[in-house]
Amino acid sequence: MSAQALRQCRDALETAKNGLAWYRDRCTDAVDGSDDEASAEIDEATAAADAALSAAPAPAETVTLVGVKNGVETVLGEVPMPPNMKARELVREMFGAWEPDDGSDPDLAMAVCEQLIEWMGKQANASLAAPAPAQAVPLTEVQIADVVREHLTSTYVCTRVWEAWSVGTMTEDDFTPASETDMADDIAGALISAALTETTNEPSS
Repeated sequence: MSAQALRQCRDALETAKNGLAWYRDRCTDAVDGSDDEASAEIDEATAAADAALSAAPAPAETVTLVGVKNGVETVLGEVPMPPNMKARELVREMFGAWEPDDGSDPDLAMAVCEQLIEWMGKQANASLAAPAPAQAVPLTEVQIADVVREHLTSTYVCTRVWEAWSVGTMTEDDFTPASETDMADDIAGALISAALTETTNEPSS
């Protein structure tokens, strides 16, 4: 329902309430408890309409756009009031009339308003031109493994049991770079599994 239709309903309720009050004053013998219920319902509906009207956005201020067509001045319609025109109207209401560039208080106030309007326009254009934030893309298990493998270049894996160290038979050939083994894949798999388990156990909202 539009704000205009809501105001019409609110006015009709007010008229009905006034009519009911007139009836109660003039027809005291016929008044019973039903008119109290009706009056309460009217008050409740009126309060609801007032709340809806106060929450509704104020209508945009417009000005009449006039043009010339075939040498004849023609009304082209209503357009939103330009910010500079509204600023000039507010400054005139606050300080009174002035001449452009006369150095008076209203002239300085108008200059400040124009600078603010220009700045707000630049801010709006900048926000429209700003790129949308990049969406995070989850890494796959293979990509995680590659990241881990890059950090295992200084790590070696012993291919023999540690008892061989005590008997002096272990050599450099018994060690393999961890990046060349399945260690990175095992770590990536464990991370994915842990993440999936944590997601599954999250309480639903």
